Amino acid sequence: MRGLGLWIICLIAISLRSVYGAPNDDDANVKLVTTGQIQKVDAKNKVFQFKFRLDQPQLNRGGVSRPFPPGGGRRGGIGGRRGRIGGYPRGPQREPVPNDSMEVKVYTSEATKFKDSANALHFSDLRAGDRVTITATHHGHGEDLNAVTIVRN
Repeated sequence: MRGLGLWIICLIAISLRSVYGAPNDDDANVKLVTTGQIQKVDAKNKVFQFKFRLDQPQLNRGGVSRPFPPGGGRRGGIGGRRGRIGGYPRGPQREPVPNDSMEVKVYTSEATKFKDSANALHFSDLRAGDRVTITATHHGHGEDLNAVTIVRN
């Protein structure tokens, strides 16, 4: 009986470890797929600077992010203090446009697959200004990437 209880405790510990904290290599294999533009090519090291745009935040139907819900607001809604409806400040509130682009270094290797719509592609065919779609994994702890596939658009 005592051995059975120990066995059950071991099974529970193993299952909790696998769910909540067991280190795995899945984080290293997460792939990023994005389209952007080559900024600079280093042919000697087979590395290039790659600039792409991040996803845009979702806005409401009017295309403006409002600080208060419709009809409400700081002044109490319809017929507020001075007879204004809604209590919003006059005119739409425009937030400054954030810099939504990011520039990273992309490393290639012998395992990187290069593709083009019509012809075979090699690293030497890539030029600054080319639009490409890359599938990549993270390179170390920074924002740099290891390319798995590169497709020129």
